[in-house]
Amino acid sequence: MILSFRLPSTTRSRLLKLVRQTGKTQSALIREALDLLARASSQEAESRGPYEAIAHLVGCVRGGPPDLSAKTGAHFRRILQARRRKS
Repeated sequence: MILSFRLPSTTRSRLLKLVRQTGKTQSALIREALDLLARASSQEAESRGPYEAIAHLVGCVRGGPPDLSAKTGAHFRRILQARRRKS
């Protein structure tokens, strides 16, 4: 695949410096950089903990008592008592 894009002059200077230092082509260095970025992104996604995996869901549900997390024990006790009364 052929891509064409523009680089800021500072980035182009750094790229040319790397070309001189490594003896690699500009294309080879850009391919390596993109590959490293893709692998790092993939590893970051794999190493996320449970919270990071569901962080986008936190706060997305509306409704229910606003103090549910603060008074979980009391709500749970009421649920159990209601079930006991029914049986």
